[in-house]
Amino acid sequence: MRLASLAVLMGAMYKCFQFVVLATLAAWINITPALAISFAKADGEYNSCVRAVGINPTRALEQADFWYRRDGNVAAKHCQALALVELEQYSSAARILDQIGGAAQTGDEKLRAGILGQAGNSWMLADKAERAISSFSIGLSLAANSPVVSSNLLLDRARAYIHTNKCPSAEQDLNKALDLLPELTDALVLRAQCYALENPRLASQDLNTALAIDPNHIEALTQRGQLHRDVLDFARAREDWNKVISLVPDSIEASYVRNQLAKIDLYDD
Repeated sequence: MRLASLAVLMGAMYKCFQFVVLATLAAWINITPALAISFAKADGEYNSCVRAVGINPTRALEQADFWYRRDGNVAAKHCQALALVELEQYSSAARILDQIGGAAQTGDEKLRAGILGQAGNSWMLADKAERAISSFSIGLSLAANSPVVSSNLLLDRARAYIHTNKCPSAEQDLNKALDLLPELTDALVLRAQCYALENPRLASQDLNTALAIDPNHIEALTQRGQLHRDVLDFARAREDWNKVISLVPDSIEASYVRNQLAKIDLYDD
């Protein structure tokens, strides 16, 4: 039963994959205030361009293109990439982000590592995980002095490894991320995903730890409910899954757990 149910869960998690990466990319985009400071010579044009990305990305792309042709400013290239992400031209965005993240003149190593994190997540959205792994790896080589940036890049690279069925490599990255930030709940949940098939006891430990830190972690609740279901502990499965529904009733996770609850209701009758 465990193999079949895990396959169903992984299918549901894959449907959530793009949303997870978009959320991660949005977090990386939070480095734009630092970029605005680093690109001070942009004289406010960068902030204006980034604001336009969320309102009219086509117009923002035109603005960034004109700005870059006029000044050759690296800040304009970054705004181009953000606009291309909004327009779902992920590969084009990733190439630009790789280029500017790899250029020493862009800024300090921490800043460039963050941009390479954006590049990797753009490659993931383009369904090019191997390219993403390369971007994340280069970013990690620049982020040695920043535990927060390093842990985020390790988490992102672990997602890419899982996407390419390389759980042992993902586990290594997640272990390193948790050494840096022991309460990184997303790392615990991802590691549990790797453990689930071969060692559900370790998976359960990681999920319990994540939920002790964040009792409302949706993915942790979803996965732990699945582990309970696999050992026919339907009461605890219902408890976790009903909490998912109450917290995020319109989510993909809620749709998945409703389906699973209907199945165990039939099984339990």
